[in-house]
Amino acid sequence: MVGASCCVLPLLLVNIGVSSALVGKLAFFARAQPYFMALTGILISTAFIAAFWKGRRPSKRVLAMLIIAALLVVGAYIMPFYEGQLLRWINAQ
Repeated sequence: MVGASCCVLPLLLVNIGVSSALVGKLAFFARAQPYFMALTGILISTAFIAAFWKGRRPSKRVLAMLIIAALLVVGAYIMPFYEGQLLRWINAQ
């Protein structure tokens, strides 16, 4: 349910009449993006440490999920630097 809220919740909000007025009030999250990225990096690093704590070997699923999470965060951090080039490449196709 929580994972699907990114898709379902905006549709529900539009249906009940909450739209751009609410989005305009959430702009402070954009200003706090560096702090959210730092917190995410700390949490993923902590998860890696916890997975290998005291010489334990995590399951392949746990290791894969941690690597995917780390790659998504790195991608989210790098994307704004290359967004213009990526859009130009897509529009040229």
